[in-house]
Amino acid sequence: RAVPALPRPDFLALVPAVPAPALDKYPGGPIAAELVGRLLEQTHYARRPIDDAVSREFLRNYLETNDYSHMILEKEDIDEFEAKYGTTLDDRIRDGDVEPSYEIFERVIKRLEERVALIKTLTSSTFTFTTDESVVLDRHELPWPATPAEAQELWRLRIKHEVLLERLAKIKAAEDREKTAAKANSEKKEAPKAAVEKSTDTKSAKELSIKETIDTRYDRILRSYKEYDSIDVFSTYLSALTRVFDPHTDYLAA
Repeated sequence: RAVPALPRPDFLALVPAVPAPALDKYPGGPIAAELVGRLLEQTHYARRPIDDAVSREFLRNYLETNDYSHMILEKEDIDEFEAKYGTTLDDRIRDGDVEPSYEIFERVIKRLEERVALIKTLTSSTFTFTTDESVVLDRHELPWPATPAEAQELWRLRIKHEVLLERLAKIKAAEDREKTAAKANSEKKEAPKAAVEKSTDTKSAKELSIKETIDTRYDRILRSYKEYDSIDVFSTYLSALTRVFDPHTDYLAA
């Protein structure tokens, strides 16, 4: 599907210029990383060395753990991290260097803040449903967006889809209320005038409710990411390594 060549999205101007404070580093991270690396190489039944091939899988696991649907980061971010860390995470683990875990996670937070700002702009706009469009909801097997403009278009389609779902849900709820009120009123032999009037609220009121619902949903996602502390980030990072050896093995910090 061709994506229009749009300028860099204006929503980035909505993101606060003051950067978020850097995440505190887990003091035990370097020693734990060295130890886990040695244990995996020396005692895991796979007897697989931590080399460049493992490094590439390790990095991909960590990126996808933080952005499974390939909707937060952009190709530019992925290319940067692959160039810096694609074949170096193996050496860094042996040296107890876990800085990539925090650098990548902080980039994810930055991008997610940008996405939430865009979402609030989109939910403030008016969507029309007169054009045939499609959206892929599970993008795990698809590449990260190549440009900020492509990311903006992906999110426009996703939020349009969510607005439509919310609108349909509200119509269904209103119809159910009407049926319930009509049944109750028919038993009393009264016209369901009040129920009908209540179900015909203005479009703007419905749109505001939908906006609040979607905005709150993504505010909650952003807040859940920001609630990660340094141990959470470090544990996720080492789990990305252990899953190279066994997809069902995670690292649990003491």
